[in-house]
Amino acid sequence: MLGIIQKTGQLIFELPQKWLDRAFGNSLNPLRHLGSLTIFFLWIVLVSGIWITIFFKTSVVGAFESVEYMTVDQWYLGGVMRSLHRYASDAAIVTLVLHILKEFVFDRYRSARWFSWVTGVPLLWLIIPLGITGYWLVWDQLAPMSKWHAPQAFRTLEEELISNHKELIEFKKENRYANHLPVLREH
Repeated sequence: MLGIIQKTGQLIFELPQKWLDRAFGNSLNPLRHLGSLTIFFLWIVLVSGIWITIFFKTSVVGAFESVEYMTVDQWYLGGVMRSLHRYASDAAIVTLVLHILKEFVFDRYRSARWFSWVTGVPLLWLIIPLGITGYWLVWDQLAPMSKWHAPQAFRTLEEELISNHKELIEFKKENRYANHLPVLREH
């Protein structure tokens, strides 16, 4: 069964890879550099996230005002940084998933590459909660939907971890930024 899944996946990846080889050549084909592209996008997310953190106010009232300030009053850099952060995050997730699927279907997780696979897959489970809590920060139409449709395991884990800490529960309800970035600062 595993062989059938891998063979089908190889066929799915080979056709676009051949097209992109013809268009860009083997050395510049994006499908041959999915891991590198993921790291590149994560660096963009890190740098733009640090910049956004400088101007983002972590209170419920201040969050909207700070995002409005970055988007309207500082459109030349604030809007660009927010857009870079958003689209690089999306691109990092897409390239990460494609990279994991490609390495799996081409059976590149055994022998000398086992350590990369064992360390890479857990990174996916670290990035998923960051993506979900990143949507919560904006608190637009997508945020409540992602909050309520997030896997029950995340809610159960959070309830178990902080069930006896009423102050922390109230703080987290009032300050969604605490879910996304563990290092808090005063404004």
